[in-house]
Amino acid sequence: MGMSFKATLSQIVNREHSFTLLMAPMGWGKTRLIWEFVEDFDRIIIVSPLRSILEDLKDRDCVVNNISDKGVFLTTVESFSKNDLDFALRSNSLFVLDEFHLFYEWGETFRPRLLEFLYKISSSNTKVIGLSATITDELYRIIERDVENNFKHFCLLNIGNFQKKNMYKKKDVVIRPLLLLKLLWRQLFFSQGRTILFCSTRKEVFMWDRFFSRLGLSCDYCVGGEVKDFIARECEAPAQIVIATSALSHGVNLRGIENIYISYCPNESTNFQMIGRGGRFGEEFQYVGTKEVGNSWFARIHYKICDYLFIMTKDVLLWLN
Repeated sequence: MGMSFKATLSQIVNREHSFTLLMAPMGWGKTRLIWEFVEDFDRIIIVSPLRSILEDLKDRDCVVNNISDKGVFLTTVESFSKNDLDFALRSNSLFVLDEFHLFYEWGETFRPRLLEFLYKISSSNTKVIGLSATITDELYRIIERDVENNFKHFCLLNIGNFQKKNMYKKKDVVIRPLLLLKLLWRQLFFSQGRTILFCSTRKEVFMWDRFFSRLGLSCDYCVGGEVKDFIARECEAPAQIVIATSALSHGVNLRGIENIYISYCPNESTNFQMIGRGGRFGEEFQYVGTKEVGNSWFARIHYKICDYLFIMTKDVLLWLN
C-alpha cells in the first residue's frame, strides 16, 4: 500500500537544510495539514506576515506560548526575539512560512525584515516549508534561484496554484466608473448579499464609508493597522458593506460575502487573494473587477461618459440625503 500524502510530505520536510514550497488552493487546508506534523518535530514555528492569521490560530490545540515547549509556536517576524530564534535554530524545529509570497512582495518593499528573516534561517541546517496559494511564474523563478543557492534540498509541491475551492459564479470586468455605478445601483435598488469593496488607498476607504453611512446603509471599513479592531466589530455586528484596502485580502474570512468589487488593478497575486474573500464558507458569490482604459478614441469617450454619470449619480444621492 502506498504512503499517505501526510507521511510522504513529512519525509520531504524532515530533510536537513531543506526548503519545501507547498502551493495549494485557497480553502484546501494547508495550515490544518501542518498540525498533523506535531508528533514529528520538537516544535513547529508558524511565522506569518499577518497578525490576523495568528489570531485565528491561537486557540487551536497544541499551541504553546513558550518556544521551549513542544507544540506549535506562533509568531510574526517582528515579534520573534533573537533568543527564541537562536533556540529554534539549535533544535529539531520546522519553520512554516505562511502566505509565503508576501515574504517577497512585502519584503522587497515596505517590510524588508521578512526577506532578512528568510535569509537568516537559510544559513543553518533548518527545515522550512513555505505555504501559498498565489505564486506567480516570475516570483517562482526568484524563489527557485534563492532557495537553490541557500538550501541543500528544494522540493516543489504544486497541488493547485491560483485556484480556489469555491470560485465565483459570475465575473464582470469593467472600467472603474462603470464598476462604481454598478455598485451604487445594486446596493440601492436590488437585494444584495454582503459586499466587499476594495480600494487602493485609505483615503478612498474612509470617503466611501462616510458616503454609504450618509445614505443610511450598513457599512464598515478595514485598513492596515486596524484589522484587529475591524474583526472585533465584525463579530459584534457584521455590516452589509465592507470597504477595505488590501489589508483585508489575506487571512480574514468573513461569512456571507456574495459580492466582491475591486475598484483598481492590483497585482495578480493580490487580485486573486481579494477575490478569495468571497464564498469562504461555501456561499455563491460574484466578482466585479476593474480593467484599464483602452487607447482608442471610443474607449476614452466611453470612460468620460461613464465617469460623468457616476459623479452625477453620487452627487444626486448626496443631495437627496
